[in-house]
Amino acid sequence: MITATTFARGFVLAALPVVTLAAWLHWHRPAVVPAAPVTAVPAAAPAPEPEGRVEDRVARALSTAAAAAPGKDPPAAQKVEAAAILARLPAEDVPAAVAALNDGSLPGREWMLRALMIRWAELDGPAAFAFAGELKYDMPYKSWEPVRDMALVWGTRAPAEFADWAPARKKSGDPALQHVDLPTAVARGDVLIAARLLCEERGSTSRRQSPLRAGIRTVEDLRRLRGLMEEHPYSPARTTVQNGVTRRSFGGEPARDIQEEIEKRWPVLDPAGWAEHIKNHPLSAMGDDLKILNDAPRLSTLPDPAAAADTLLREADKVPRPVALARIVEEWGKQDINAAGAWLSRQPFGVDTVPAIQVFAKTALALDPAAAFTWLDAIPDPAFRESSAAWLYEGWHRRDPSAASAWLSTAGWSPARQRFVNELIATRPLPERSSL
Repeated sequence: MITATTFARGFVLAALPVVTLAAWLHWHRPAVVPAAPVTAVPAAAPAPEPEGRVEDRVARALSTAAAAAPGKDPPAAQKVEAAAILARLPAEDVPAAVAALNDGSLPGREWMLRALMIRWAELDGPAAFAFAGELKYDMPYKSWEPVRDMALVWGTRAPAEFADWAPARKKSGDPALQHVDLPTAVARGDVLIAARLLCEERGSTSRRQSPLRAGIRTVEDLRRLRGLMEEHPYSPARTTVQNGVTRRSFGGEPARDIQEEIEKRWPVLDPAGWAEHIKNHPLSAMGDDLKILNDAPRLSTLPDPAAAADTLLREADKVPRPVALARIVEEWGKQDINAAGAWLSRQPFGVDTVPAIQVFAKTALALDPAAAFTWLDAIPDPAFRESSAAWLYEGWHRRDPSAASAWLSTAGWSPARQRFVNELIATRPLPERSSL
């Protein structure tokens, strides 16, 4: 049961961009709703709302929010007070309140509309989504935000119900669902349902991060997902090396995305089970040697790290040597860059060592830029050597343009290399910086 105070808090949270939806959900979990909630407004609790038309209550909420700062975004206290007026609406009046707020001429209404739509989705998901296509926002793309929140609330509360309802409608072109990622919506409620939805996408897995990341919290979650992988086997990424460049073919298989998330969480949630798994499954979903990924970060703790690294490289016979060498240097270098560099310097230089040199230079850049670029000078192919240096510098320039430019002014690079770098930077402008 969601109390008026709890809803009012959630109402305001939906309007504050610096508060995540996870925080909103925190306020709405039944387990943490107090039996006798305390109002968030410092003043005395408002008197019971008199009976009246839904439209009148909406008008009072809007005027309350706007009273403190006409024409501006109201302070949080006024938002809470305004939200409390609508929070006392009976469930059956929520659709009418949404309809009353869905008027583009009403100033300051969008945050109220968003919060009421979330509440409506919690009460009656299908009806709320049926109306979602009619939302009137100042900018069309902003109407996607409440729809995503609606899906997340419904999918977290009732993942099976949402998963039964949404896929067919999205596939049929329902406009309210076109900007909703279905696996993400249900991952917090049931990670296995999210994984099944992911498998049904058949390759449509272009995301900034996996939707399963928030849902894998326990060993039981891992067990259930591993069972799913028996139904949807995957093939590790294919790795090839051409002209010293390591390339991987992933194929966009959803099953590989799921396996990758399993491999990230398994060592943390169940280290013993992970160690046993490595014995029978040598390759990761990314085509890497699992033993390297597991053991290389601990090389610096061993009595003879270099000898242990030699053993890791020798036993990594399931992946190409350039991949194995680069992974050892990358993982070991995060813990002890000097020891990893000394070990790399003893390897026979050639095409096989190029990926490792690139990885090592990227890691060393933060500690000693001059040394990092000196390592790249060991790449035998001139064209590849110059492009590697340019790309390494370009990445540094994007992260810290002041430091990179200051260093370059005294680096003594050839005019040809400096011209290459400048052209690269010119074609890849710095990202816009957030005002936050």
